[in-house]
Amino acid sequence: MPDTLERIRELGARPGITVNPETPAEMIFSVIESVDEILCMTVHPGYGGQAFMPEVLPKIRTLRNYASSIGRTDLRILVDGGINLETARQCAAQGADSLIAGTSLYRAADMPAALQRMRQESAGVFVI
Repeated sequence: MPDTLERIRELGARPGITVNPETPAEMIFSVIESVDEILCMTVHPGYGGQAFMPEVLPKIRTLRNYASSIGRTDLRILVDGGINLETARQCAAQGADSLIAGTSLYRAADMPAALQRMRQESAGVFVI
């Protein structure tokens, strides 16, 4: 897989990898040096509105700690699935630096205000 990731970079794109909720963090340690971002799914991909799976939170922390231990403080860790104000704070506190929120924002009475609040509160607990 590292050859494929390097080819992606050679073509001018940023390589990344996505991990499903059940995928252990350790399974992707071997490619962390070859990717620019990791997307942690906190739901099963395919449809919106699923409940956040809190058992993924330790994986986010494990990935952030491992990346930091090998000098990859630039590695982006994204989280998608069940993101709302509460889960956004939880993910940021574990080291996620990018969040993908759908349902919670689309259902908000004032989407721009809800997004701003999510950004502010997540930034306040972000830990690297």
